Amino acid sequence: LAASACASAAGGKSADAAVRKQCEDQIAEASLSAPCTLDGAGALQDAEGRLAPQAQGCMERVGSALRSARDASALSVGCCRCLVQERCPVKLLACARELAELVPGKQTSACLARSCHDACGTWSSAASESPAPAPAPRRAAPSHPDKI
Repeated sequence: LAASACASAAGGKSADAAVRKQCEDQIAEASLSAPCTLDGAGALQDAEGRLAPQAQGCMERVGSALRSARDASALSVGCCRCLVQERCPVKLLACARELAELVPGKQTSACLARSCHDACGTWSSAASESPAPAPAPRRAAPSHPDKI
């Protein structure tokens, strides 16, 4: 079940193997966690096959893994694959996760600024822009303008 769900979330037939594998690993880890095992105290579904209320934490973990795979696949895998091929010192999955979470790290940002502008699109232009300086603090207006 996890393999099928992760393959679909990671892009279907064209799914990136590394993203799919990471998703499967996250679901396997979740399945062993207390929210999914319920410490043996109950079942995740009732007799009719509906999810039990106590399964909510488990489903949140599984859903998080699937969203992460979907976002990494849709937003960043092509860009990160290019950065790796250009010999940027970033790992594919770490890069994909950073970009999917919209927070590229220093190394990834540096690579984006100098490589893969076509594959990375807006990521490249955002990385090459330096942040605007913070505005200078404004001085308080004098309380007695006639004594300036």
